[in-house]
Amino acid sequence: ASRHDTSISQQSVVIMSDKKDQSTVKNLGFGYHDVDCHVRYEYKDGAWSNGEEISEPFVTLHIMSGIFHYGQSLFEGFKAFKTRDGRVLVFKADSCRKRMADGCHRLAIPEIPKEMFHSAIDRLIKRNAHHVPPFGSGGALYIRPFVFATGRQLVLDPSPTYIFIVLASPVGDYYKDGVTMIKGGVVEDFDRAAPFGVGAAKAAGNYAADMLPAKEGKAKGFPILLYLDPIQHKFVEEFSTSNFIAIDKNGVYVTPKSQSILPSNTNAA
Repeated sequence: ASRHDTSISQQSVVIMSDKKDQSTVKNLGFGYHDVDCHVRYEYKDGAWSNGEEISEPFVTLHIMSGIFHYGQSLFEGFKAFKTRDGRVLVFKADSCRKRMADGCHRLAIPEIPKEMFHSAIDRLIKRNAHHVPPFGSGGALYIRPFVFATGRQLVLDPSPTYIFIVLASPVGDYYKDGVTMIKGGVVEDFDRAAPFGVGAAKAAGNYAADMLPAKEGKAKGFPILLYLDPIQHKFVEEFSTSNFIAIDKNGVYVTPKSQSILPSNTNAA
């Protein structure tokens, strides 16, 4: 759990309810559902704003914003859970912050200050705590911080302005049948990332590269794909949505190491 298990615990006991029963949570799936607000910060003139809590889930951007043309964008994702005693605990938030800081450096995006990052999460959860599914329901409040370029960029340069948003959505299981065995396909004709590229950052473009393979894989009955190393195509790298882990014949926990793999906070827990 992160620092947030104490920062919002008293408020969460007061305002949270069990409106979302287990059947409702099961029907949520892993999709976006509107909540009361998101938290938004803007970067300009070399500094971040103080942030706003905004109820409308829309952003207006110039048609030449850097995000559209040069892909300066990355995101994170983690969950908040309701405990038996009514508190809200957030899983590995600071690890996600550190990974986002590394990604910002790689994509020449201004780093999100530590206090700003955690303050945004606190503000978000306090306003949306009643959307956290109840303890024992199997659901959670998914939290997605993301940052993207907003500057009017025709020249290939880092944007002078950015927006940082932290949004939330109540979710159920990622797969509709819950935690169960699924078929995975091995990708032989595509690479997700390249050596010395941005595979170790949670860059939005990394997931665009998976869209076509994922579409073809699902058509063949594989809801998840396993990518091989981009040099020789003989070593396991990672799945399209997660790290790869295994237990070898000696009972040892193993996971690949590669500069083109996104470091997993769950794997490191």
